[in-house]
Amino acid sequence: PDEQSFALSLIGGRCFVFDLIESEIIKDFSFKCHRENKNCLEVGVGYKEHCNVYSVNVIKYLPKDNYGTFVTGGDDGEINI
Repeated sequence: PDEQSFALSLIGGRCFVFDLIESEIIKDFSFKCHRENKNCLEVGVGYKEHCNVYSVNVIKYLPKDNYGTFVTGGDDGEINI
């Protein structure tokens, strides 16, 4: 929203946020979303393999929000804030 960063989403249920200011590159981050963990196989202690991964179709920054909050919408029909 401040034109100093941008968000990118992928069909693999992952989002990235990149800062355009070189000195702020430490603030870049990514996260997984729009995944379903029901009835999945356990592949390690406390770790379950994601059974269903949905594409992220939209990223929308909340208007008039000073914190840079955004919402994602995916093929699973859910929204994540």
